[in-house]
Amino acid sequence: MQPNLDKIHQQVSEVMPAINRLLIKKFSLPKKISYKAGGIDHLASSIVTETDKQVEQILKAKLLKILPGSGFIGEETPTQVKEYNWIIDPIDGTLNFANQVPVFACSVALWHQNEPVYCLVSLPLSMETLHAISGQGLWLNHQRVKLTKKTTDKLFLTYSNVGNIQEQNQVYKTILQFTTSPRSYGSCVFHGAQIALGRIDAGVFMNQALWDIAAIVLLAQEAGLSVKYVSKDQNISRDDLKNYQYSLVIGPDQLSKQLCDKLKAW
Repeated sequence: MQPNLDKIHQQVSEVMPAINRLLIKKFSLPKKISYKAGGIDHLASSIVTETDKQVEQILKAKLLKILPGSGFIGEETPTQVKEYNWIIDPIDGTLNFANQVPVFACSVALWHQNEPVYCLVSLPLSMETLHAISGQGLWLNHQRVKLTKKTTDKLFLTYSNVGNIQEQNQVYKTILQFTTSPRSYGSCVFHGAQIALGRIDAGVFMNQALWDIAAIVLLAQEAGLSVKYVSKDQNISRDDLKNYQYSLVIGPDQLSKQLCDKLKAW
């Protein structure tokens, strides 16, 4: 039976204010830092704070009550895969958060098998909340988004890349074929939210985990943008979901295709 996604959004929206207050409170306080073993560069890409774990535990308990029988895929807890799955990033941009750099996001997505059907992204410090339900468009702070032309004509691209030095250099060189000023703010979800809102033209996301992209894929689709995969598409029932393996481009269709083709070429 298909869940009532409008009701689910209402219930998730009731949970998020307390999460936002917690994130804002913890942002300016000293952090207890740990590092996850392994990974490509665990001292940079796998930093964890006690707040990451706390927020994920709260969300897991709340979300599984909102949709009984659902699965849960999170960065900090064991994976439980069902037909419907919550995919959570409690703090995307943990390195920023730990160092009091005010660019991070909390990401909640609900997928039916391999397709996103609902998401909510919170940017607590800018007091912006985006959400999307499949087929219902993009919403910002409870208002339907009407995209407007970006202020500047200069192509504005962002990139998020987990990889070795050689691969990062190659990705950067590829993006430089399109713009002289690519930016990286240290949060995939932040990048994706800004692209969906039309503030940034497009973004390259290389070697990301599912929780990094689960919400922004739906935000992009509901904003009328293209999502082009450099890597294979997701298969939640078979993929190693704790691995960083998904690469994609989000943006207008023609630009996304051109970027994707260039990235695939090498």
